[in-house]
Amino acid sequence: MRLFFRAVLILFLAGLVSCGGEREEDPRLLLIGSWRISHMNVHTILTLRNNGSWQSEDRMEGQHTKIIEKRGQSTGRWKMESRDRLVFSVETAEEAGMWPAGSLQTFDIETLEPGKLVLRHPETGRTSEWSKVRAQRPVAGEILAHQVVRMEPIIVNIARTRVLERQRFLCMEMEFVLGLEYPVSSPEEIPPPPPLHPEVRETILFYLSSLEYRDMNSFDRVKEFRLHLRNMLAPYFDNRLEEIEIRNIIVASSEESLEEFILGYPELRHEFGVMPPQRPVPQQTEASVSE
Repeated sequence: MRLFFRAVLILFLAGLVSCGGEREEDPRLLLIGSWRISHMNVHTILTLRNNGSWQSEDRMEGQHTKIIEKRGQSTGRWKMESRDRLVFSVETAEEAGMWPAGSLQTFDIETLEPGKLVLRHPETGRTSEWSKVRAQRPVAGEILAHQVVRMEPIIVNIARTRVLERQRFLCMEMEFVLGLEYPVSSPEEIPPPPPLHPEVRETILFYLSSLEYRDMNSFDRVKEFRLHLRNMLAPYFDNRLEEIEIRNIIVASSEESLEEFILGYPELRHEFGVMPPQRPVPQQTEASVSE
């Protein structure tokens, strides 16, 4: 009997360990991104962002699969009331938008997979099936709706509020995520990225140089100035700028940390004249030479 209870205890503890080691993925992470649904020649793109905002618009195809019109842009906030319920609050909506402004739209989530989302209206019972839009390397049948434009890294002096305050430098690498004029099904169909407007870099440098250290000393503060940048730069991208992705960011307060950032980018090494340290060449001893 004692051996029986010991065996049961071992199995119970093993079950606790296995259950504790497995963590279910947060379903909200699967929702974040752009989703597409099509009817005839109209593609509706719905983008759910990590900050709780959403945006949708219709893109109409012409005779040669070119978008000839964009319409029905809407924006608002989204949240998951439970694992199987999704709620949209509509803040702004054009005349041809999916839902009227000021309304609250609730849907039951029937299917949520990395590339598939099926929503059902709880009152009408109608379902809508959405496909995930990927920015890079789609699987067969998926649609691309974005392209990424990279800008060379920047280094900016952070404004000082006191004379004796330590000098700091904001070092940052960023990319611009642009919405395509029309969705495509292959990376080869993505048109070449547009050249950066000459004032984009100057606008970024001017704005960032006005910031103080307290404006960037937390993740939330960085999100705030990234949002300001997106709003300021949108006109330079014909309002196709959907997101600014920060690939690398540090606040350098020493010569060593600044040099470390510069060494990570060949274009900066050439601009600032900083070269990686050379390894010393081992010298042969007299004994090895004579041999």
